[in-house]
Amino acid sequence: MVSAKKSGVLVTGFVQTDGLVQSVNAAQLAPYDEAQVVDGTKALLAELAERACNPWGPFLDPQVLRVYDDFERAVYAFREVR
Repeated sequence: MVSAKKSGVLVTGFVQTDGLVQSVNAAQLAPYDEAQVVDGTKALLAELAERACNPWGPFLDPQVLRVYDDFERAVYAFREVR
């Protein structure tokens, strides 16, 4: 739903995946770009739906796992030094 007035624009939407319902509310004061707010809200809803269907998707990527593992080792090493 989009409500645009002189003072600002409000956009609200929801996405349902299986039993999970997620909602997004966006507001931008004037001057605003209505299309940008609507497109951004739609993009966020799409991302929420994607993550709901595959919440671990990005973490299954070997590159992401490698970066995470390196980070964990660095944190552990830092704690040992202190």
